[in-house]
Amino acid sequence: MGCASEMQSKLPVIEFTKENLDPNFNSWISTRENVELFDLPIETKVLDTSEYPGHGFLGQQPLVPLYETLGIENATTPHGVHKFTNLMWPNGNDSFCESIRKYSELVGEFDQIVMRMVSESYGTEKDYETILGSMTYLLKLFKYRGPKEHEKKVGLSPHTDK
Repeated sequence: MGCASEMQSKLPVIEFTKENLDPNFNSWISTRENVELFDLPIETKVLDTSEYPGHGFLGQQPLVPLYETLGIENATTPHGVHKFTNLMWPNGNDSFCESIRKYSELVGEFDQIVMRMVSESYGTEKDYETILGSMTYLLKLFKYRGPKEHEKKVGLSPHTDK
């Protein structure tokens, strides 16, 4: 199984209005419960590996117990998204696959527009075309779970992503 391009994507949507930002409201709760990726068993999530450090699953770490991340390599290509989806859901998950593919394509297109603008402003359009042909995209998905009772509220230390 894979992506069904004719399927209607259903990304969880959070409207940032005062009412919807209250964790006690139904819209907050129902949106939170629609996020199924991180509910997969740990045995499934650890299958997300990569030869590149930080590209696969990271979680269940004593120093950052509330943090988990998964990575989708080549996220703007159907192959990359299918590979990840079929790893997490061997029987497929068309809705997830199509939503992630569309999201990644849009973010990738936006990135290319910004990169072109920057390269044109520096007069390096030829370099941009060369770089564009070799670019791949990694989509990182993160979750911070709420701390359990008497558990420290530990997050990542200050850092920058590159």
